[in-house]
Amino acid sequence: MSTSDYDYFSGFAHSFSSRFPAVAVDGDYYDLPGTTVYHTYTQALPGKGRLEVNLTTPEAAAAFEWTIEITLNDKAAGRFIHIIARRDNSVVETYGKTVIPLTPSRSAEIQALLASL
Repeated sequence: MSTSDYDYFSGFAHSFSSRFPAVAVDGDYYDLPGTTVYHTYTQALPGKGRLEVNLTTPEAAAAFEWTIEITLNDKAAGRFIHIIARRDNSVVETYGKTVIPLTPSRSAEIQALLASL
């Protein structure tokens, strides 16, 4: 993982979020009632799939380890990818409690996949 990974995924997330309506997520679940903790942006994909980007709000940033969450659930292609960009500028894949460091080859693979959507 490198800072350029963070820069790429951050740029992707912010560009993506500018093209879709925001859905505010209230902090009740996170013990922050009345606070919008993040905004969700979703693009429907064929076969009931979706690409979703979540961006934490400044008001709730301290409550989260991550600033950006990207989830690709491409049911038609049988792919599920879950990326977290953390406050320390690292990027990892997460599946439940399993955290996988992003290798350069995996990062390139995911970047190419996102660019193709």
